[in-house]
Amino acid sequence: MADYTEMTTQGWGSRIMESIKGVLIGFLLFLASFVVLGWNEYRTVVRAAGLEEGGKALVQVDPPEVKEENKDKFVSFKGKAMTDETLKDDVFGVSSEKAIKLHRKVEMYQWKENVHEREEKQTGGKVKKIKEYTYEKVWSEEPIDSSKFNAEGKAAKERELPPGETIENKTMVHRSGTFWANKVTVGGFSLPASLIKKINKDEPLLVPDKSKGAEGEKTKGIESEGFKVVNGIFYQGASPNSPVIGDVKVSFAVTKPTEVSVYGKQSGSSVEPFPVKAGGDPLIDLRMGEMSGAEMIRQAEAENETLKWILRVVGFILMVIGLYMMFSPLVVVADVLPFFGNLLATGAIIFAILLAIPLTLLTIGIAWVAVRPMVGIPLVVGAVAIIAGTIFLVRRKKKPAAAGPAGADRPPTE
Repeated sequence: MADYTEMTTQGWGSRIMESIKGVLIGFLLFLASFVVLGWNEYRTVVRAAGLEEGGKALVQVDPPEVKEENKDKFVSFKGKAMTDETLKDDVFGVSSEKAIKLHRKVEMYQWKENVHEREEKQTGGKVKKIKEYTYEKVWSEEPIDSSKFNAEGKAAKERELPPGETIENKTMVHRSGTFWANKVTVGGFSLPASLIKKINKDEPLLVPDKSKGAEGEKTKGIESEGFKVVNGIFYQGASPNSPVIGDVKVSFAVTKPTEVSVYGKQSGSSVEPFPVKAGGDPLIDLRMGEMSGAEMIRQAEAENETLKWILRVVGFILMVIGLYMMFSPLVVVADVLPFFGNLLATGAIIFAILLAIPLTLLTIGIAWVAVRPMVGIPLVVGAVAIIAGTIFLVRRKKKPAAAGPAGADRPPTE
C-alpha cells in the first residue's frame, strides 16, 4: 500500500507534442541500432581472430619462471599469487598480513523512497499519471539524499511515525573502500596493477574485540566516534538488533594468497598486453583458479560469443523501440478512444518487431560480408528474401480488391 499517491492529468494536445518530440529520439535510437549491430559483428570477428592468433602463439610456462627465451612471447602460467605486504585501514586501524586485497564495507541505516509510476488512459486522449510513493528503512552503502524526497510524501509518512521521528537521513562520514597490495608475484613473475585488481577471493575479516586481548588495541582510534566492536564488525549505534536511522556498520573482507592463471606478453619479469595482428584489444588476462592457457583462451572465446548475442539483442531492441517511437504520434491521435489507441499501439509494436527482424539480419549480414563473405552473403540474401516475400504477400492481398470482379471494366455489348 502506498504511503502517498500523487495524480496529475496530461492533455491530449500536450501528449501529441510530446510524442512528436519523441519521433526524433526514436529516429536516433533507430540509427544507433545499426551502429551497435554493425560494430558488434566487427568486434566479434576481430576478437575471435585475435584469440585464435594468440592460441597459436601461446607458450605455457610451467612452473612459472621467467626465461630469457620467452622474452616478448605470449606466455601463460599458473600458480599461487603471493605478497609479503601488510594492508592497513588507517581510519579504523584494521590490518591484515600478506594480504592482496583489503575491503572496507560501510553501510548506514537510512530512509529510502520508492516511486511506482503508472498511467490510465481516458476518453478524449487525456492520460491520468499516477505516482505512488512508499518509504522504507534500508542498509545502504551509498548515501541517500532525503532532501530530494517528495515533500508531500514525506509529510504524509511522518504523520504515521511516532512523535519526533522524521524522514531525514544523516550525513555519511565514512565510505566503503578497497586497499590493494603493490607487489604480487606468481612464481618468478610480478603482476601489473591491472591484473592484481582482478584477484578477488574475499573472506570475512573479523575485527578483534579489544576487551579480549592486545589485538584489540588496533581499534582504539575509532572509539571517539562512538564505534564499538560487535560480532567482528564495527557498529555505531545502540544495538545492531534494533537499528535506528543513522546507525552505521563497518565490516571487512580480505583476499589472501590464492591460485590464479595468467596470460600476456612476457616483459622483463612481468607481463603486459600482447598485441595481435588481427587488431582489436591486445591479449592479457587473469582468472581465478589454476588452468592452462588453452583453457583461458577457450573461456575468452565463449565469453566473446555470449557478448555477441547480448549486443545483438540490444541492437534489435533499440531498433524496435526506435521504430515504435517514430509511430507514437499516430497512437496518441488514436487515444481519443482508448480502445483504438491500445489496438493501434499493439499493431505498432508488432509492425516494429516484424520490420526490425529483417533489418537486423541485413545489418548483421552486411557487416559479415566485409570480414567473412561466405557467412555474410547468405545472411544478406535471407534478409532480402524476407523483405521481398513480405512485400509480395501484401501486394497479393491488395490486388484482387483493386481489380474487382472479372469483366467489370468491359463495355456493354449490343
